Order: sequence, then C-alpha cells, then structure tokens
Amino acid sequence: MSDRERWIIYPLLFLALGSSIWGKLTKQIASPLVRCQELEIVGPDDDVLIKLSARAPRAAGEIHVYGANSRYPLASMHGDSTGNFGMIECRDSDGRALAVVGGTNAGHGRIAVHDRQQTLATGLSHDGPRSGLSVSDLRTGEAFFLPRASVARLPSPTPSAAGENLPTTTPPNSGD
Repeated sequence: MSDRERWIIYPLLFLALGSSIWGKLTKQIASPLVRCQELEIVGPDDDVLIKLSARAPRAAGEIHVYGANSRYPLASMHGDSTGNFGMIECRDSDGRALAVVGGTNAGHGRIAVHDRQQTLATGLSHDGPRSGLSVSDLRTGEAFFLPRASVARLPSPTPSAAGENLPTTTPPNSGD
C-alpha cells in the first residue's frame, strides 16, 4: 500500500470505528426519523414507563403511561376498535378505569367517570337526542339521566380578576 493510499484508508477506518461507538459513548442517538411498531421507554430500574405501540388489537396506535411498579397503565390514549375516534383513559394501579374521554359511534363526544369499585358511573355526553348528564349504578343497572334541554341555564359571568361575578347559590333555610 502506498503512502497516499494510507492517508486515505486509515482516516476513513478511524472515522467508521469512531462513528460506530459514538452512540455508546454519548448514550444518545440523533435521527430525524425512527420507524418501529413498538417503542418502550424504561426507567433506571428497567421498568417500562411509557409504551408507544401500533400493534393489534386496536385499529389505531396507542400510548400507555405506567407508574412505578404498576402492572397496568395508569393512562392510555388510543383509537377505538373501529378506528373512528380516539379515547383517553385514566386508570388506578389495579387497572380499573376511573375516567374515560372519548367518542360515540354516532361521532359525538363523551366523558365517563367511574368510582373505584366500578359500581357508579357519571357521564356527560353529546349524542343527538340523548345529550346530557347521566349517573348509573353499574351493579343494579339503575340510571338517572338529565337531558340537556332540562338543565337550567346560569347567567354567564363576566371575566374578572377577583372572580366576584361568579354565580352563587343561597343555602336553604335551616329552619332556626
């Protein structure tokens, strides 16, 4: 090998070796695009803290956020099984749904809040003629529904820094 060839080959060799271990030395990788079907972000104890996935059974991607030592995600964002609308779910450490924000098959919004025992659900929805507030006992199936049309309108407060124009209610007479 001639001197001139050495001046070309050896710098390229060291450049290739250096760039191959650069990510290991700096503990970071910069890339304009990362393509994968699943990505897990782990903490110092190698526990999965955030999981991004594009796998079945959902028709859309999903993001799960885990707490320390939790088996179930504490928060999830994903599409429904049809891929028509998105959902955000907040759960407790045992995997029980506490709140769900999503949509309906008719294309309207919906919010559902559950108690820890999964027995009571409070909902707010806009689903055409069934728009309003609902409370359901999930054990007995009993439900209370307050349609939007029957809700009394409060006067809109004018914005103020002190909040003195907010609507107030007077407590009932205690019968002294």
